Amino acid sequence: MSSWLRLCFVLACISPMRISWSQIADDVYLVQLNDKTWGKYPFSIEHPEAYLSDRALSRRSKQDIQVDSLDLPISTEIISSLDAMPMWEVVHQSKWMSTVTMKARNGMADTLDLIALPFVAGVKSLPATPRFLIEIDEEMGGGSKILQAPDAYGEGRIALEQLNATRLHALGFQGQGMWIAVLDAGFQGVDDLPAFETLRQDERFVVNKGANIAFGGDEVFAHSRHGASVLGTMACTWTDSLIGTAPRATYFPYVTEDVTQERRIEEEHWIVAAEHADSLGIDLINTSLGYSVFDDSTSNYSTSQLDGSTARISRASEIAASRGMIVVTSAGNNGDDPWRSITFPADAHNILSVGAVRENGTHAWFSGYGPSSDGRIKPEVMALGVATPYPRFDGTVGHGNGTSFASPILCGAAACLWQAHPNATALEIRQALIQSSHLHQAPNDSLGYGIPD
Repeated sequence: MSSWLRLCFVLACISPMRISWSQIADDVYLVQLNDKTWGKYPFSIEHPEAYLSDRALSRRSKQDIQVDSLDLPISTEIISSLDAMPMWEVVHQSKWMSTVTMKARNGMADTLDLIALPFVAGVKSLPATPRFLIEIDEEMGGGSKILQAPDAYGEGRIALEQLNATRLHALGFQGQGMWIAVLDAGFQGVDDLPAFETLRQDERFVVNKGANIAFGGDEVFAHSRHGASVLGTMACTWTDSLIGTAPRATYFPYVTEDVTQERRIEEEHWIVAAEHADSLGIDLINTSLGYSVFDDSTSNYSTSQLDGSTARISRASEIAASRGMIVVTSAGNNGDDPWRSITFPADAHNILSVGAVRENGTHAWFSGYGPSSDGRIKPEVMALGVATPYPRFDGTVGHGNGTSFASPILCGAAACLWQAHPNATALEIRQALIQSSHLHQAPNDSLGYGIPD
């Protein structure tokens, strides 16, 4: 099945992408369902082709992962019943979490009306969300320059050689055939920057219908340059200037962060995107986002909650990994502030949280520390995150600091490794990266297991 036909198939059958795009106000609530199959339910575990693409099913079959109840969509009768309520509006639905995000249309909306429904187990409000980590510090990175280097990799060689990933490239493994979802704040510039010309020409930047989850619609080339900078460390094919870690992979952007305001709805945006990425058959997810402290201090997370089970985005990250995807996320940039620890969802189980190191392999001062609150080694691995080269909006190569760079650099390398070992499972690739790291025998709280080889 062609990519286009597969995309059309998924968009036609995957109901969780249904979203109402009106402005999200403060009166947003999570409705927990007691039975997501309520009513006349047409889906079954025995016929997953109705809600998962051929590629998604193939990915699971290769890894001996069975379709289970988490994969079942929420009943259309539930959504219709909620949508019919005059004072309430459906915003999101999550099959993994068995929840529906609802917005009150006005002050007359009463949560008791929701609780009274037979399929509703409970209702709770969504407080102000933690601030989005724009993890790029250009000033401390040393500015930018146009490279005139004879080496075709340009400055991209630094990050690649630190992981010994140039050997994978030399063997022909540059991400061909691997699908990577990038969940971020916006991809301004990817549509015209020369660094992404090959990506565009090869049609390997696939914008799905409704991919701009935070703002609505299909437009992803707006709102923020953060996603473009992150993408550049993997996908850039700027010969003699900057080559990314997976320059031949196919990328699927999702805008999950609303940079105009700070509310907890961003976690729900992420969950919707991850579920949709799974249904398409995505291989890897990169998340250069992190959450810790809220605008409303009464709703702050605490470091004691970094257990992989408290934050919804962390729980969803573990579920994504259990579906056979490699989930890679930045460790966060709080290492030099009072929080100090990793951020959510870097605490999730069975993912790869990535901290930042300098070119010489030492810990970056800002990179979040572990362990998780339940004692697991975090971050698991490290990659370049200081003076990291990336494509700037003005068409030059810039240098920035942040675990936002370390995460995609590692994600791209992981994609190439998986391409080289297509019969391996996602968990086996994850474990191979950890076991190859230079501190595997003696991990610590700043570097985790170290830098993968």
